[in-house]
Amino acid sequence: MRRRQQIVPWLLGFFLIANVYLVPALAQTPRATDVLGVVLGLWLLWRFCTRGLHAGPLGLLLFFGAIPLVWGLYAYSTGDVQTTLLSFRWLLAIPWGYVLFTTTQDERQRSSLVWGMLSGCLGSVLVLALQSYGLLELTQNLGLAAQDTTLAYVETTFRSPGIEMHPNASVAVSSLAAPLSLYLYHTYRTHVLVVALGIGVMLAGLQFTGTRSAGVVSLVTVLTIFFANALVSRTGRSLRLAALLIYVGLPILLLLGPPSGWDRWLDYQNIESNLGERLLSNVSALQISLEHPLGLGVETGQQMLQDYTQIEATHNAFLQVALVYGPLLAIALFSLLFILALRAFLGPRAFLALEAMLGLQTFGLFFWEEHLAAPTFVILVNWFIAACGSLAGSYLQTTQTQLRYATRLDRGDRGSYGARYSSPVPRPEYLSKRGAVPEDER
Repeated sequence: MRRRQQIVPWLLGFFLIANVYLVPALAQTPRATDVLGVVLGLWLLWRFCTRGLHAGPLGLLLFFGAIPLVWGLYAYSTGDVQTTLLSFRWLLAIPWGYVLFTTTQDERQRSSLVWGMLSGCLGSVLVLALQSYGLLELTQNLGLAAQDTTLAYVETTFRSPGIEMHPNASVAVSSLAAPLSLYLYHTYRTHVLVVALGIGVMLAGLQFTGTRSAGVVSLVTVLTIFFANALVSRTGRSLRLAALLIYVGLPILLLLGPPSGWDRWLDYQNIESNLGERLLSNVSALQISLEHPLGLGVETGQQMLQDYTQIEATHNAFLQVALVYGPLLAIALFSLLFILALRAFLGPRAFLALEAMLGLQTFGLFFWEEHLAAPTFVILVNWFIAACGSLAGSYLQTTQTQLRYATRLDRGDRGSYGARYSSPVPRPEYLSKRGAVPEDER
């Protein structure tokens, strides 16, 4: 029984990252997360009927899922396949998010989940390696890549697409290895080589895909977690991590250069052109979403953005949500991830530390690409929503308890002598002189 409780979280974490295609011959095939989402949804329904569910996480998940549900029904009636599929996967992510949150409440299951996710990151990078050596068709036949994978190049260099249909999405998923390894290192006190493995997986993904944005975001995440732990915990583990980064990472960077070489990172003309295109798509997507506050759906939104800018993608996941579902959901999602990312500064041993670290990485990645097209990130978002629902529930419960105690104390002050000291909250005269007995009780 105990072993099963550890294997199931590991499998969930692994397939959350290594989201394989179940019918490789089909272009629109179900994926592992789709089937697991149905299974988890049925389990959640049984759990609700027999034992009940936590109101805070479930309530917030349903609140955020209301708009995708309405849009999914409308898109299905009008034949908008892409919006229907995105909305359907958002709804399947609701049981995923609830189960992942409840799994992390148990220490052993949380550890198994993180190790499974880290293993999935390693597996996704192995797929990138196979594709970079000319085995793209093999990965497609094995269900490790989509049949309609987008082929991308940097000048004449092939960019491996990975398990997701685009290199940028695949490297974003594999870059989660960095915060996962740091969480294991600081929370479960694993060897510093685990951090080297996680950062190495992230760097390998950058090398095979020729992507820069995920590397910049990962660097910010690593430094944030490092300084947060150094300030909060003040342990020697931060010094060992600093030694790894300085005495191992820096010489390797100077000797071998960054992923894809210095030319890729120092090509200022290419960087300027890339940033200009992203800025244009961001501003135009924001303008269109404000003009259509109820959203446009995937196909109409892409077409209108292309008419404005000749660019199909918004290059921003928050603007992707605003364009498809409307700015209201985008603002709510941005606020939630921002609050969760701030908790990363509390250190790796704080409440919801795992969600905060992953949320910080996800928050940064969302400013660069439309990552909500990948089911992995839709599930992660719903996991974060459930975590914030629990956090809000705990805050409300604490506030209600404090108000109840304050009410009791206030009633005791106006009542009889016996009622004055019946409240569990200490009176000020007890707090002013610890151990002293008031004069009227001597």
